[in-house]
Amino acid sequence: MKLYSQFILMTISIVGSLTMILVMSESGKALKTEKTACAIINLEFAYSPDKVNQVIAAWSPTSDSNRIKSAVVNTQFDFIFLIFYSLFFYFSCILLSQKLIGKFTKVGQWIAIGALTAGCFDIVENIGMLFSLHGHVNWFISLFTFIFSIMKWLLVLFAVVYILAGLPLLAYRKFRHKIL
Repeated sequence: MKLYSQFILMTISIVGSLTMILVMSESGKALKTEKTACAIINLEFAYSPDKVNQVIAAWSPTSDSNRIKSAVVNTQFDFIFLIFYSLFFYFSCILLSQKLIGKFTKVGQWIAIGALTAGCFDIVENIGMLFSLHGHVNWFISLFTFIFSIMKWLLVLFAVVYILAGLPLLAYRKFRHKIL
């Protein structure tokens, strides 16, 4: 893929990610309660039926809001968000890997694939959360959702670390090149 095309797709993924972060933070406001300070993340990390039920109980509908419905909408928005953030991390790692040398190039390519895989894991996680939000709470679904959530977050973390480590290396390489 040409650098120009990658740049355009990278820009779209940044704008899409930022837009969806704003949309999801607004749609997920009601999910922050005394018992669910991390909002939808509390459901992602609910590893047992008891934990899932605690989150769902904290989101019980009140006279002024239906938090379960908000959680469903927030999860549905995540299906859009995951496209943007996984592409953002993918293109960030690919573009960076093309500028670096040695093992950082190959590592960046693998982490880029991991970023796309994180998006796929997020789909599975979202499906599990939607099952739970619709009253299908059991060990399999809660544990399955939790495991895919953990794997997703680890792959995202790898991408973030690669980018944060790669950018200074790239800056150093460019700076060193100008001096020589």
